[in-house]
Amino acid sequence: MSLACAVRRLDAAFSLLQACSRSPSHVRRPPNFGELFLRLTYELLSTIRMLDMRPRHATLTPQELEIMKLVWERDSATVRDVYEALLERRKIAYTTVMTMMKILETKGYLKKRRQDRAFVYSPVHPKSQVIGGMIREFIDRVFNGSAEPLLVHLVKSRRIREKDLEKIVRMIEETK
Repeated sequence: MSLACAVRRLDAAFSLLQACSRSPSHVRRPPNFGELFLRLTYELLSTIRMLDMRPRHATLTPQELEIMKLVWERDSATVRDVYEALLERRKIAYTTVMTMMKILETKGYLKKRRQDRAFVYSPVHPKSQVIGGMIREFIDRVFNGSAEPLLVHLVKSRRIREKDLEKIVRMIEETK
């Protein structure tokens, strides 16, 4: 069942339930009132379950990643701190920064605590863990889980410096 269909069915069941519950006490409710209530509850739970089944991605949008980098740099930051740092780079609205930070909190990347009159946001996970998750997701999605084609591409396109390549070779040798 599509989400739109579930929402329509839920809305219809809720409207019918409201109409039945507004009946004066001396008017007998329809015999299927209990069944209707159970159906409404079922539709509600099914809709919630469908909404929760959306895939969760570790990848942050470019704007979310930019904000997270600023918060990681500072260990914690207010919306004003992040806004002022972003404003040095480009024009952005304070409310946009506030909304993005709320989204990052909802996604589980930031947590907030009240300090005086402002909320102070801090990262939930270290930078290395989040970036690692983004890289794993990218490799899974683009290269079917194999990092080899990514490395081959980086070497062939000369996107990897000689110095970095030597460091990678040393790291590989150390793990043997």
